[in-house]
Amino acid sequence: MAAVRPFLRAPAPAINRWLERYIDTRYPAGPRGSAVARTRMIDDLTGEASADGARQVVLLGAGYDSRAYRLPAMARTTVFEVDHPATQRSKQRLLRGAVHPGLRTHVRLVPADLTVDDLAASLRAAGFEALERTVVVWEGVTNYLTGEAVDATIRGLAALAGSDSRLIFTYVDRDLTLFLDLSAREAADRYLLPLGRHDPASSFYRIAAAEIR
Repeated sequence: MAAVRPFLRAPAPAINRWLERYIDTRYPAGPRGSAVARTRMIDDLTGEASADGARQVVLLGAGYDSRAYRLPAMARTTVFEVDHPATQRSKQRLLRGAVHPGLRTHVRLVPADLTVDDLAASLRAAGFEALERTVVVWEGVTNYLTGEAVDATIRGLAALAGSDSRLIFTYVDRDLTLFLDLSAREAADRYLLPLGRHDPASSFYRIAAAEIR
């Protein structure tokens, strides 16, 4: 069976370092470091939740997220990618040339617009098992939605997912009770300081995780 190939070929190390310096100089608030740290943190949290018994993964606003194909733990789950149909069509065109069909059988597409569609109904139509232990990843989306849409989505997930399910998400405002709540700066330090690095990263952008009871 063919292995997963990246959507884009990685640049040579020298070019990669130049790009890092360029981005960090042009955007000193740390968007690159923040994105790298949050991705690694969410990867780890998702892998831990899957290892702890979650059998379903929901990627809300999945976009071009490749976790379903990158993380070995997710190959043992059913993954529901929720996003706008147009985005899903574009992603599928890329996947056809990058990921063997046999490595995509655990992924189910859920076309939905979180601002207008019923998330629970859309998930059920795609085969989601209600009240089963689930990990939900909501990365880089909440800050583009209204507060009402965020509240409605979280309430819907709480009613749909089983006990001990986990919601992993990013947000800007902070007024929640969470078992993990780190800034992108703190997440970057967790991974980079042991390597002797201190890349720019934002302190206001946050990565969080909560349990659904």
